[in-house]
Amino acid sequence: MIDWLIDSIVFLIRNHLRVMDKGWIAGPGWRFSYCNESFFVSAFAPCYGGHSSRYMFGVEGSGFVLLQPDFSFGHHPLMDADTPFTNWESPKTAREQTRVAFKRHGRAYMIPPVNVFPAAPLIVRPLNELTDPPFEWWIPLAERQARAQASVTQDEQAADS
Repeated sequence: MIDWLIDSIVFLIRNHLRVMDKGWIAGPGWRFSYCNESFFVSAFAPCYGGHSSRYMFGVEGSGFVLLQPDFSFGHHPLMDADTPFTNWESPKTAREQTRVAFKRHGRAYMIPPVNVFPAAPLIVRPLNELTDPPFEWWIPLAERQARAQASVTQDEQAADS
């Protein structure tokens, strides 16, 4: 299912928006935008378990990509309080309250450690986002597979040494 999700997002971005050709998609300056409007993008799929912030609550056989215009955050007190720090004991801001609620329900998510961070790794989260490395969905599948195989080969060679 995660391959379908990745293929769908890559199709949208590569074929309709032509932004995947940019080498800086994984950098902190890239934002998904369409018609001169930037968006916060979240991908949801059944492959995310109940511990994930992307959990689908039992829905099977489909997933979705949420495109939320960045300006919509201005309607709530979120943009002014954008910080990697969270007051877990006594949350004051809407952002802190959201983080605490997700954690309280067993769906804690990775919070970028700085205010300016790459957005691309947040679109498709790893299956366990608190322990797994970011999922580089923008890299073609064949290249990701080759990297994984090279890593396994290096690990095997190190074990044999």
